[in-house]
Amino acid sequence: MGKTRAFQNMHNAAPALTPFLGRSQDMEEIGALLADPSCRLLTLTGPGGIGKTRLAMEIASHHQAFFPDGIFWVSLTQLSRSDDLLPAIAKATPFCFQQESRSPREQFFAYLQEKHAQQVLLVLDNVEHLLEGVDLIADMLAATTSWKILATSREVLNLQEEWGRPITGLTYPAAHAEERAAEEYSAVQLFVERARRLRRDFVLSEDEQGVRDICRLVEGMPLALELAAGWLRTLRPTDIAQEIQRNLDLLATRAHNLPERHRSMRSVFASSWQLLSETDREVFQKLSVFRGG
Repeated sequence: MGKTRAFQNMHNAAPALTPFLGRSQDMEEIGALLADPSCRLLTLTGPGGIGKTRLAMEIASHHQAFFPDGIFWVSLTQLSRSDDLLPAIAKATPFCFQQESRSPREQFFAYLQEKHAQQVLLVLDNVEHLLEGVDLIADMLAATTSWKILATSREVLNLQEEWGRPITGLTYPAAHAEERAAEEYSAVQLFVERARRLRRDFVLSEDEQGVRDICRLVEGMPLALELAAGWLRTLRPTDIAQEIQRNLDLLATRAHNLPERHRSMRSVFASSWQLLSETDREVFQKLSVFRGG
């Protein structure tokens, strides 16, 4: 299937503006899971900034042939209540609510039962703050036979139907390991690509060790790499790496088209902290008093 047809079969997803780098093993393994008839709910989990959304977008784009009846993207970032989950999902599909005696839920599930055999992929992006409403997802799977759901979340949904796939950082060079060329690591590739957007004259070989150190310190996290590259107008890679070791507050940006939660690593940590229960917060606060905690 060509790229044009694949793009037309994806609904509601904003086109990616930057190249997709690395993740070949993730792409292969997740593609195999989507092809498995028994896997109907697959959740990509990982911390904020690890690249779950971009990976889900790329997976959906590359596997259009699996879902001839459409791929529907549902961004949940702006939702604040689990009750809003049903209207958001319904809005992403061809379904329209009617003014009638049946409730919105009854109308939508009648639609699902009518379309139960269609080969559809529903992508639910950023589910982690709506976990109280995920029973709706299980009910949707029960009402259909061929629909599949790909979710991204900072934590698992804890549904019986769920298959989980943890997402980690891009590949990066370990400390003092130089058996492979730096350009072979996808974290280095991403840093260099972003660096050349800021400085067309950027040459990796001029400070390769500094780039290696940055990739290692952030463990290949795509968001952290992009934030680090933003300092290249004023700092060398070696200087950026040294500053990261001292204080992660360096990793921040004033870019207007990044979500507030992704404008700094502190914002990423803060949004993850808000998702914790009071009990979990107390445990982490007690652990933090220990050396290395």
